[in-house]
Amino acid sequence: MALSTDVIFAALQKDPDALEQVLKYYERYVESQSTESFLDEHGIRRTAINEDMKVTVQSKLIMALQKFDVERALTDSIKDQLQIHDD
Repeated sequence: MALSTDVIFAALQKDPDALEQVLKYYERYVESQSTESFLDEHGIRRTAINEDMKVTVQSKLIMALQKFDVERALTDSIKDQLQIHDD
């Protein structure tokens, strides 16, 4: 299920519930980027989520969201739909 535009716009306005929905939507990706492999005390390779790294990735996601240029994205999307290209 995709994020609705209402949620995205609310997250851009720093709405806590919307930001939580964005984090939940990207949770699997964030965790995949926060997973580390290590050898346990028996020499068996294990993987685990590094919680500090997860918080860092989530913070970067929120910072990237705040830099998102909605007007430009919408303009580019409309141009793509109408097959208009700037030359």
